[in-house]
Amino acid sequence: MATPLEPAHGMMQRDAVVRLSPSARIAAFVLAVALGLCAVWWLFAGEAEDFAAAGLGVNTTVHEDSLHYGGRRVLCTGLDDLDRCLASLPPSATRKRVLWLGWSQLYAINDFHPGDRTAPSLLAERLDGAGVDLIAIAMPNINPREELLVYEFVRRRMALSALIVPAWLQGMKQEGIRATWAAALADPAVRAALASLPSGPAMLAATAEEVKSAQEIAQKPTQATTATTQQRVEGWLVARLDALFALWRVRGQAQGRIKLALLDSKEQVLRLRNILLGTRAQNWINVIPPARQAINMQALTDLVGAARHDRLPVLVYVPPRPRHAFPFDPAVYAAFKADCERLAKADGASFANIEDSVADEVWGQIDNGAGELVTDFSHFTAVGHREMAAAMHDALAATILPQTR
Repeated sequence: MATPLEPAHGMMQRDAVVRLSPSARIAAFVLAVALGLCAVWWLFAGEAEDFAAAGLGVNTTVHEDSLHYGGRRVLCTGLDDLDRCLASLPPSATRKRVLWLGWSQLYAINDFHPGDRTAPSLLAERLDGAGVDLIAIAMPNINPREELLVYEFVRRRMALSALIVPAWLQGMKQEGIRATWAAALADPAVRAALASLPSGPAMLAATAEEVKSAQEIAQKPTQATTATTQQRVEGWLVARLDALFALWRVRGQAQGRIKLALLDSKEQVLRLRNILLGTRAQNWINVIPPARQAINMQALTDLVGAARHDRLPVLVYVPPRPRHAFPFDPAVYAAFKADCERLAKADGASFANIEDSVADEVWGQIDNGAGELVTDFSHFTAVGHREMAAAMHDALAATILPQTR
């Protein structure tokens, strides 16, 4: 009679590995639940973060109170808050209105403390006594095309007395019109003004869909949009989930934290690579594509020319930057400043260089994306904002302020 074959020794080992005891399974389950709860706590339990400011640099933030002076908001960033800035201006037929265009350097403060104020807020206070109201419009990484659009839009909504424009090399790297200002293209007068400028037709062609959408919105302001069945069902489901589940309502925070964690992990890997290979990424160079710089320089030329054609005094200024940690080729930077001075003077505008007005020790830090903390070449502490405001006031007093009287 045949006897049953005994399992081979290797098979017994594999079976022992695969089969877990009940206590081990319970421990694994408890561990998985604990890890899941920790992940949920990390994603949802913390205070809400401003992910729009995540790219501003280490400990560099934006605070609403720092943007105000005399009960009004001095600085705005998009069409959604522009009316609030303009409506809060003091009613007067004799006061002058100066528009200052810029990027996040105007509204972000490194190492913020309660009571700190931005350069536009401080400058608005100094100009107030001279009968001048300052309005600043800034947005992250603004480019000259956007500055041109903003100017053409704003000048049709208020009587301007002067214009301040930065000669900012990093802005030459950017392109396109962001969504927060695309609706300005709905204004027929703005489109006509842009079409008459050398850089305008390319702007309108590149944003043809935005122009079409903006026109439709402007022409049909009261017409209700007919939602599809899918949109109605999705809207109902989202509303129900918002009402029933607190975690669903803060899902945006969770998504933002996951993205930042992934970016941080990437930077840690790059930092480890630098250590293993003995390399450093601190001496980084920010390269501006020549073709894009040429397009933006044309837009800057058009902006200065348009304002001068409108008989406005214009100040083109070189903004503050750290003296010893500026990530641009020195020759390229010097040539850019010289080009900006030439184009300003060619149209009868004023030019001022305040690049050395902010001390080196008040600049923040930023991760350059290659695993290294470097000097933030755009943002500084409240001390830097005070220094910039003082330098800008002196530059205005020596150039365009006398022309506004």
